[in-house]
Amino acid sequence: MSPFSGIQLVKTRAEAMQYCSDLEPSGMMTVFFGRNAKLGLACDAAREWMRERSGVARPVCEVANFLYSGAKVLGGHQQVGGVSKRGLKTNRVD
Repeated sequence: MSPFSGIQLVKTRAEAMQYCSDLEPSGMMTVFFGRNAKLGLACDAAREWMRERSGVARPVCEVANFLYSGAKVLGGHQQVGGVSKRGLKTNRVD
């Protein structure tokens, strides 16, 4: 892949992410965690909370980017963000 093709790919991905963000209130947050953290469990709990309390049929709380060992970016519905923060503390994620 040429450098120009790589830049075009990044641009296309950014435009797709912006389009999705415009459709639903959403956000991203960086989380730092140790090896005993249960990040998947925290996201599962946040999605379940959203389904039960807000009526969102398919809430999103997913890893959007792996920064480095012990650090990831989560993306999803805006309402899930607050729930995730509480759930992340419970599941040993800072």
